[in-house]
Amino acid sequence: MKVLLNKNRIRDVVLCFILSITFSCGTNPYPAGNADEHVYYTSYAEDPKHLDPAVSYYEHEAAIIDNIYETLYQYNYLKRPFQLEPALAETFPIVTVKNNSDTSEPTVVYSIKIKKGILFHDDPSLPFSEKHHINTREVIAEDFVNAFKRLSDPKISCPVRPIFASIIKGFDEFTEANKKLNKTNYDISISGVKALDNLTLEITLTHPYPQLQYWLAMHFTSPIPREAIEYYRVEGRPTLDDHPIGTGPYKLKTWEKRLRVVLEKNPLFRTEYYPDTGEANDLKDGLLDSKGSKLPLLDKIYMAYEVEAIPRWRKFLQGWYDGTGLSREVFDRVVTEQRGLSEEMEKKGMKLVRMVEPSIFYFAFNMNDPIVGGGSERAKKLRQALSLSYDVPAFLRILMNGRGEPSNEIIPPGIFGHKGDTSPYMGPNREKAKKLLEEAGYPYGIDPKTNRPLVITFDNNLNNASDRPMLQFIIDQFSSIGIHIEPRTTDLNTYRTKIREGNYQLIMSGWNLDYPDPENVLFLLEGSQATIPFGGENNANFRNPEYDRLYKEMARMENTEERERIIHNMIDILREDCPWIPIFFRESYTMTHSWVKNFKPAPFMNNVLKYRDIDPTAREKYREAESKPIYYPLFLIAILLLLGTVIGIRSLKRKES
Repeated sequence: MKVLLNKNRIRDVVLCFILSITFSCGTNPYPAGNADEHVYYTSYAEDPKHLDPAVSYYEHEAAIIDNIYETLYQYNYLKRPFQLEPALAETFPIVTVKNNSDTSEPTVVYSIKIKKGILFHDDPSLPFSEKHHINTREVIAEDFVNAFKRLSDPKISCPVRPIFASIIKGFDEFTEANKKLNKTNYDISISGVKALDNLTLEITLTHPYPQLQYWLAMHFTSPIPREAIEYYRVEGRPTLDDHPIGTGPYKLKTWEKRLRVVLEKNPLFRTEYYPDTGEANDLKDGLLDSKGSKLPLLDKIYMAYEVEAIPRWRKFLQGWYDGTGLSREVFDRVVTEQRGLSEEMEKKGMKLVRMVEPSIFYFAFNMNDPIVGGGSERAKKLRQALSLSYDVPAFLRILMNGRGEPSNEIIPPGIFGHKGDTSPYMGPNREKAKKLLEEAGYPYGIDPKTNRPLVITFDNNLNNASDRPMLQFIIDQFSSIGIHIEPRTTDLNTYRTKIREGNYQLIMSGWNLDYPDPENVLFLLEGSQATIPFGGENNANFRNPEYDRLYKEMARMENTEERERIIHNMIDILREDCPWIPIFFRESYTMTHSWVKNFKPAPFMNNVLKYRDIDPTAREKYREAESKPIYYPLFLIAILLLLGTVIGIRSLKRKES
């Protein structure tokens, strides 16, 4: 059957195509009318899975959660070293140590006064307020008790439950009492967490634990209204995992998964002001220009889901994002060999912020695995051999643009207890690796059971095109001693599930310290924190009685020479048992536009957005300059298309005739 194409139809299609190209150049990707607003535009590459403060323990989720919820204490934004200050608490806690005749250790009681007049976000679960004409109420001490009960709730997958179970009186009893119930009974009390009155919270610890102050500055302990707990656990309604209710400077306006997250200013936010003191250079750097200003300074936060690095970078250059990290693909074009900003970027008014982060990246073995795990000499030497096979300096040079320091231990520089020496199992030393491999019973990497190379699976979420060089590098490094590495690449959520279920042999992971104390990284390998069977953060499932004993002693101490000695002994145990292969301490580079104000790196803080601001006029001027359409190529395309149309019409006429 012959189909005749209408000549007018051809003309219309061509014109529409030309117009669409012309008007797409420089088009604002955001809603109209935002140009003059104090809106901060940024991006994220990993979609959040949890917005429940009792469940989430990932940095990319905390970047949202910690601007919605608040805690009793927070870090001062400008002062270094980091200092805690009251947030929802009126003052610092009154701490009382009580010696017990029936136990060897004293109990420690924290009494905390809560600020009066703090309001929850408007939410249908809360009672109607005649004063404010919306559904809200004031925060009371019982809301903090509810938060601790949720951490203890066996129906909630709380990653830090083992920590609180080990320090808070009666915490485990609440968990056990609710295990047999179909629905958690929040009328059951935790003996160590009480509301003495509406504005007084009392927490009783079974032993000294100085780090509690830091946990009271983390979103796990944010107040939760009982009304919301009951309302959002009714089947068919949203849950607190996707419907957060806090007191923070921003509230969740929009969460379209794999598309965008939008936070908007909370009109009920408490009275808080930008700090008026900081470090010596803060005045020169303009970080005190907003001193005394009422927080938050931004009206809205727009976070766009952007997986690939190059499109993210291009949008930043066009002014559609206010700040960005630097991917491997663009780093060398932007940063000089002296680690400064390139002349081109300086002319655009860009600013570069550089910092060695209190974080560590590592490979972890599943210590429950029959091949790579366990405490046998054979398994231990296999792990040591794999550690020696990995060339960390080459990894940093080739894949990270040199952004990082090789980690000979798990405690980052600048944190008390950092040893700073060299591990005997830091690679590359492939001759020593092959010798250990032979001693482990795998000569030349051959498994005697199969007479073929030993197969070790590597579970990962390196599933973007930009991740492929890293994945291949990892495979090549471990394969260099004769072992066959089988990659199992999945999305992030599947990867998390496999770790949670202990279904892996080798993984690569990272940890950003939550607070400036070595306990916050050493606990990742403490036995009671094992993911299997306790559901904790010890994803290597490492259990060593001597390490656990030293950890228990170290965790209860202030920073002294004796504490440092204990920490160094713990580092030596980890080096010998090798449940991890430490890779590097990350060095971060962040770029912002000239119109971004009050940007200061704050590695232990995720509630930083309330301090930031922008100059919308300067941003709009930059966008207009960068987004002007280039018409010459479009005219050329139009001419070519019209020429093609004429030729096509003539051809059709000849066929019709």
